[in-house]
Amino acid sequence: MIEKAEKATENCTGITVGFCFNYGGEVEIADAATIAASEGKITPETIRKHLYHPEIPDVDMVVRTSGEERISGFMLWRASYAEFMFIEKYFPEMKGEDIEDIIKEYESRSRRFGK
Repeated sequence: MIEKAEKATENCTGITVGFCFNYGGEVEIADAATIAASEGKITPETIRKHLYHPEIPDVDMVVRTSGEERISGFMLWRASYAEFMFIEKYFPEMKGEDIEDIIKEYESRSRRFGK
């Protein structure tokens, strides 16, 4: 299913969607800090440079499925100014209209980036 989705969206450039499996944000930050320290300086920039897949942009919206209202370590560094949405459905149950609703909700929010 993942390969099918990648093929169907390989020419899409307007949005980045990330799915993390068996991922832990604390470990990602610790790994990045370890590498940064070995280079002699720990700064937000050196940590960001050594995150897993540093080419992935910061998260704009985290959608937590299954009715849980916690982030469970998800993208801790990149989600610092993200919008959050909690929905009752489990991920496999989601349909196209659910994605449309998420996008509409995101578009209705006023992003302030901590200000």
